[in-house]
Amino acid sequence: MVENGTSRTLRIYVLEAGDELLLGRVDALSNEEMRIRTSSAAMVQLVARPSASASDAARIVSEPVQLLRGHRITWQLRESPGAAGPRASTIRIFRCGEQGC
Repeated sequence: MVENGTSRTLRIYVLEAGDELLLGRVDALSNEEMRIRTSSAAMVQLVARPSASASDAARIVSEPVQLLRGHRITWQLRESPGAAGPRASTIRIFRCGEQGC
């Protein structure tokens, strides 16, 4: 789940071996479910970019997270005062039974 708390539409990617693979889009101030297809245990990073920007300066990258089968990630993105686009994020990890996957 990606929770976009910013005023901009964002494209969400998973960072894999240095390449950004598109997962989907999240409209401003909305939430979107996305699926990450990985091996049984993978270290992943998520990337958010404003839809209109390809600049590395405009992106936010999550900390590395170990994704295990049967787990769910919620990534919350927020704007910082005076900054355009996402500048702060929080990742929470749940076992699917805890959040009803």
